Amino acid sequence: MLFMFAFLCLSTSCNNRGLTTTANGTLVVTLPPIKYLVHEITGDDFPIEVMLPAGASPETYEPVPQQLIAAEKAQLIFTTGLLDFENALVTKLDPAVTTTQTHKVINLFVGMELLSENCDHTHAQTTNQDDAHTPGPPQNHHGQGIDPHIWMSPPRLIIMAKNVYSAFALLYPDSTKYTANYHKLIDKLSALNELIMIKLQASNVRSFIIYHPALTYYADDYGLTQISIEQEGKEPSVAKLKALITKAKEDKIDKIFYQSQFSQAVVQSVAREIGARMVEIDPLKEDVLTNLANITSMITGR
Repeated sequence: MLFMFAFLCLSTSCNNRGLTTTANGTLVVTLPPIKYLVHEITGDDFPIEVMLPAGASPETYEPVPQQLIAAEKAQLIFTTGLLDFENALVTKLDPAVTTTQTHKVINLFVGMELLSENCDHTHAQTTNQDDAHTPGPPQNHHGQGIDPHIWMSPPRLIIMAKNVYSAFALLYPDSTKYTANYHKLIDKLSALNELIMIKLQASNVRSFIIYHPALTYYADDYGLTQISIEQEGKEPSVAKLKALITKAKEDKIDKIFYQSQFSQAVVQSVAREIGARMVEIDPLKEDVLTNLANITSMITGR
């Protein structure tokens, strides 16, 4: 009987993915939208901890010591690889941990062409899958900041999902569950991509105003012009603000998007000047597919 009990326990343990590795089985993700991708592929097989607290800005957040401890104990860490707080977290990890677990940190920007904050293309494209495990952001050879909001467009989410899946396929090559879930996720993202294209093509919208440029990749992928009030992380000069208002009136823009993590004073001023209404969006919502569908409806009015 004791032998049979031990055998059953061993069999259960071997079939319970996430409990057979040297790490504690927990997964760490830096942002809520990344949690969505990871959970869609793995289901409830792992506890998933999100580094960025609710209401915090990823541009200014600093990880606390408890999060560093959690990251060191985690089986995998998923990041965009582009945010300062992510890279601060990774560089502070115990070298002994990252050396013994060489595939611990997964940078999800790998394989996509990145854009600077003013929507210009950069030379930061990475195609080598091994680079997904290298801490630190890519270098922008134009001397401009790279826009980190890669999760705000379905074509980019497809690449991110591939990177997430590749990490689990490496650890669990025999898992048919993760493969099936990954393909279901790709189908959802592809369907959302089609829906967004249809809605935008049926609308007359070609540009939109937003305070913080969180939709750079969305605008680039769907042929829109993103007019950002914030300029390189700062409020615009008087001259740029006047030019922005003129452009908004010419394009007959009737709404301004903003995020609660940033000041609304300038948004309110511009909205009054052009007779537009303020519309709040949250790029950090966990259900990123529903969020992007809703944002598209707000942009197109459909």
